[in-house]
Amino acid sequence: TQTNDGIGTSCAEDVAREIVKLKQEKIDGLVLDLRFNGGGSIEEAAAMLGIFIDIGPLGVVKVYSGGTEPIKDVNRGTIYDGPLVVMVNGASASASEMLAATLQDYRKAVIVGSTTFGKATMQVVVPLVANFDFEKYAPDSKQSDATKDFLKITMGKLYRVNGKTAQNTGVVPDVYLPDYFEAAQFTERSYGTALPADSISVQLPYRALSEKYSRQTFKAFEQSSVANDPEFVQLKNTVRLQQLTNALNRVPLMLSEYNLWKNDEWGDTQETTAAKKGNAQSPYTVANTRLDAAYNAMDSYQKENDDMIMNELMEDASLRQVYLLFKNVLIKTNQ
Repeated sequence: TQTNDGIGTSCAEDVAREIVKLKQEKIDGLVLDLRFNGGGSIEEAAAMLGIFIDIGPLGVVKVYSGGTEPIKDVNRGTIYDGPLVVMVNGASASASEMLAATLQDYRKAVIVGSTTFGKATMQVVVPLVANFDFEKYAPDSKQSDATKDFLKITMGKLYRVNGKTAQNTGVVPDVYLPDYFEAAQFTERSYGTALPADSISVQLPYRALSEKYSRQTFKAFEQSSVANDPEFVQLKNTVRLQQLTNALNRVPLMLSEYNLWKNDEWGDTQETTAAKKGNAQSPYTVANTRLDAAYNAMDSYQKENDDMIMNELMEDASLRQVYLLFKNVLIKTNQ
């Protein structure tokens, strides 16, 4: 999440403008993709939440001294209140986890993907020299090594509006999609020194929407659609065997397991997945808004980049499942 630096570079403002353009196209649903979003500014995440939440608390900060302070959306109104999916994976962390968790707690969005990174702590970076001037510091400067030593200190923890935390445990999605990060020993909970999950007692005046979708509905979708997607079948095998290798550090003895194990995720498995991806028929098409299409018509370089992004979206297995979720569950329920 990018902080507003006073010259208009605000992630929340950029997203708000794009949503306004999309609403002019009469969209049936909206996807907010937070995969691989490592977080950033809590203030910017709060501003982003204000796009979807009318008014109220967004979370709680507990500082090192023990005191708590709510994070609030103080602005009335929303920009978008239709069907919403938030996509996450094991690399969604910190402020992006707060965004996903709050929308989940308010039942404003369906969270799709895998359990997130699990970082709900706040740090400050302190230089180990006196009178350090951050304004003049640059990573490539020729200052002495002593002036480049810093200490990162955890000053607080983030909690959801219900008093729980995403620390260590992450945000658990409503609809699960297999994710290689499950086996990559990459997330917060893979570190032995990570702070544990806990909860606090809070009584925040927030009102969640009534439950539209049952867990059984999402489970049925996972079993009927996700479980039969060739890319995710292959990915689940890769994850399972990598987890086995991580746990045992041994070679599987079952022939069927060994044949899968020896074709690791960067070898034959990747080629098999690529072949299956090429054979998969996308159930949707990708198009620009009329305004963006007009810009592309005037700028060949922008159109070239845009075409590349469009092709990636067409081949995105996770996005394919999100489309089917909208078509078969979310939009049908809202009709």
